[in-house]
Amino acid sequence: MAFPGRALGTRVIGNRHQKHSPNYQLPITNYQLAKMQIAKVRGTVVSTQKEQSLRGVKLLMVQLIDEEGQLLPKYEVAGDRVGAGMGEWVLISRGSAARQIEGSEKSPIDAMVVGIIDTVSVDNRSLYSKKEDYR
Repeated sequence: MAFPGRALGTRVIGNRHQKHSPNYQLPITNYQLAKMQIAKVRGTVVSTQKEQSLRGVKLLMVQLIDEEGQLLPKYEVAGDRVGAGMGEWVLISRGSAARQIEGSEKSPIDAMVVGIIDTVSVDNRSLYSKKEDYR
């Protein structure tokens, strides 16, 4: 897909074009751009041999959730230091923001659980309530 005024393999930064490798792909979907995302914990990932900076970090398999509260067909592995459990909705921080958490500054991690969600509402409509989900 070509964009007017932009060649494939480049992106505009200010008024300049920056070249990328031929494998650079456009466009990127909205949920890939999000630095924070709502997700549901679907499972755990166990790794007995891992980078030293990841020792003590629980790894979770999370499924991303859209703005309507629907599960997306997109899964990610996220580090967890807040103690999230199976089935809980969580807030994940992505990209370099995931490494801003104390103790994660030098970790090779792209997603980190930063909160366990109690409620989500959009336009005065409840999308999720932990209290109602666990009745």
